[in-house]
Amino acid sequence: MSEKVRQIKLGVVGNENSPWEYVAQKLKKENIELEIVTYSDYFSPNKDLSEGLIDANAYQHKAFLDAEISEKHYDFEIYGETYLDPIGIYSKRIKSLKGLNKGDSVAIPADRSNEIRSLRVLKGEDLIDYVVDEHSDEIVFTKNPLNLKFSRYEAALLYGSLDEVTCAFINGNYAFENGLNPVTDSIFREKLDLGDCDNPFVKVLVASSKLEEDKQRTLRRVIFYYQTGAVAEIIKQMQGGSLIPAFLPRF
Repeated sequence: MSEKVRQIKLGVVGNENSPWEYVAQKLKKENIELEIVTYSDYFSPNKDLSEGLIDANAYQHKAFLDAEISEKHYDFEIYGETYLDPIGIYSKRIKSLKGLNKGDSVAIPADRSNEIRSLRVLKGEDLIDYVVDEHSDEIVFTKNPLNLKFSRYEAALLYGSLDEVTCAFINGNYAFENGLNPVTDSIFREKLDLGDCDNPFVKVLVASSKLEEDKQRTLRRVIFYYQTGAVAEIIKQMQGGSLIPAFLPRF
């Protein structure tokens, strides 16, 4: 009697999933079927995971995950790190941040984790400073010499904002899917360093904390084949060479 096929439904965002396709091929020899379920937004994969429509997802960084858990009380568990995707700034009007003038407009992601992430990039370049009010949770600018105007967009809509604003922060997957090379087309890219093991922007593989034991074992095989040298090389070639593997390869 042949061994029963074990199945894992994995939610991802976007259509560039060559690392997972490689993993799916490797898993076949263990009678594991990895079904890749694609989404176009950042919120549906967590909703579907919480409702049991998928077994795991791999698209979000830790800061986004923490915000989602805090707001929506998801009961999720991290199974492993995947990669870092530095956020970039793009523009049709200026060629560098030095080109910013008084009153210029900047589009940033609407979700809180990537909103703060974007502001942190500008703070690091000494363009602004801010605090988050402990009572209202509102962002208060303590320094904004150029009086930059900030507009918030859903992450998937930031590319379209480029016709309306001076510059826009666009997550790497959405930039690449709209024909932008994050390395050569951005006017500035976030500086990320894997030396910080607690980096909040490391992307992760996540599942429900209530995942049944057999699925847990199967999912650990998924991340086992992902965190390999072969996948690390695939990651380095993705999105114009802009991604950074977030693991030490097992083999």
